[in-house]
Amino acid sequence: MGNRTRIRPADGLGRQAEQRTKPAQPRYWRFYWPLATMGIVMVVGRFVQNYALLDYEEGVRELALFSLAGGIFHPFGAVLIFVPQMTNVIARDASSLRACLRFVVLGGLGVTFPVSLIAWTPLGPMVVPHIYDIGAEPVERIVLYLRFLTPLHLVAAINYFCVGLLVQAHRTGTVTAVRVANLSTLTCLLAVGLRFSWSPVTTICVSWIAAETVSLAAGASLAWRYQRYPANRTDGQPSATVANILSYFWPMSVTTCMFALTRPIIFAFVTLAYTEATVAESIIVALSLVFSFSFVFGSMINQFRHVMVTFGGDDPGGALRFMTRATIGVTGLLLLACATPFSMWFFVELQRAPHDVAAMAWQGMWAVALWPAIMAWRNYYHGLAMVHRRTLSMAVGGILRNTTVIISCAALCAMREFNHVTASFMIVFGFASEAATVTVLVRRWRESGDLPDSDVRLPVDGDNVSDPIGD
Repeated sequence: MGNRTRIRPADGLGRQAEQRTKPAQPRYWRFYWPLATMGIVMVVGRFVQNYALLDYEEGVRELALFSLAGGIFHPFGAVLIFVPQMTNVIARDASSLRACLRFVVLGGLGVTFPVSLIAWTPLGPMVVPHIYDIGAEPVERIVLYLRFLTPLHLVAAINYFCVGLLVQAHRTGTVTAVRVANLSTLTCLLAVGLRFSWSPVTTICVSWIAAETVSLAAGASLAWRYQRYPANRTDGQPSATVANILSYFWPMSVTTCMFALTRPIIFAFVTLAYTEATVAESIIVALSLVFSFSFVFGSMINQFRHVMVTFGGDDPGGALRFMTRATIGVTGLLLLACATPFSMWFFVELQRAPHDVAAMAWQGMWAVALWPAIMAWRNYYHGLAMVHRRTLSMAVGGILRNTTVIISCAALCAMREFNHVTASFMIVFGFASEAATVTVLVRRWRESGDLPDSDVRLPVDGDNVSDPIGD
């Protein structure tokens, strides 16, 4: 099958199979904690954007419109989310590196094209009302957001590429530093926009574009500094091409696209179930707060993909033990946040949500309390699929997740039980169905003995690899 193309790393990287040793658990932690911090910083950026929008006179409405615009914008960009893992696995010589970069640029331009059609042609005002059951004025504002954000997908694609190179070099602390620079730029420009009374669209979009540009400049310069590759492969295997990268990558892009569509699907059911605009907007804002807050913890779990891609090929048992311990801690923290006044304080004081919206968000938090544990279950099997070139199972799981969400939301609407709590639970229910699917498919080919060798190799003594804690 096409997605099983195997591209072995060059021996010149100093990662000889006979020298491999399994890393101790502390090494996993040193590698992981900067990535977990990076994930938190990324989500904090969303909180800062929410805070800025809620500071406007009609903040709840503006945040609802921004969430709806994101529901159209993000699914296209989600296609590229696995670029760091793809780059880490495949970019092992200069030729493969160039092929990865070409693929990433083409992918970024390809994703930008449909967003441009919606933002800059009459297609947008025609399509958006069919996605959300809203009036003409909100449609105009959503399209305006999309116009400003059009170039971001290409910038983000190259940023992902640079992250993959830095993680491959075990410079995970450097990745976090770049993300902190991004957040600092975003926060400063949001403050400038609020201080000088820019429009909500201008404040959000100018600050976001500037922050991503800072990440691009810093990430590219650092990746160029730390990564060096042999000109050609020395193991007799062919270098990567755009064609075989695509065969490996497309199932992963389907997975992330399906995830990005899950929230818009739920939002669309909200607009269908609640015809009164103010009620629908309040529920959408509450759900946005739930998803953003819970994803602080989910973002830490998502970094397990980097752990699996880097270590899972040679030490899946050690990676699983590490992931289990980390998941227990992360899930416990989320349950603690739900059970204490912290979450309500966060929604009201830091996010400036009205009390009725914050109360709905707090109730929804309980529905997603086990989300990190289910994400970890899914990510372990995603990691096995990536390192063994069996990524098709990931696409099947993602499609089934959204199918489950659509059927469940429709059933809840028919029973008049679709509300902010059951809508929040749909995220967890969808992920559980995806995790079960991927588990069955991965176990099937592993038990059958159809197990391609992993292309991921652990660094050994003598390799020119930095300690991430030193970044």
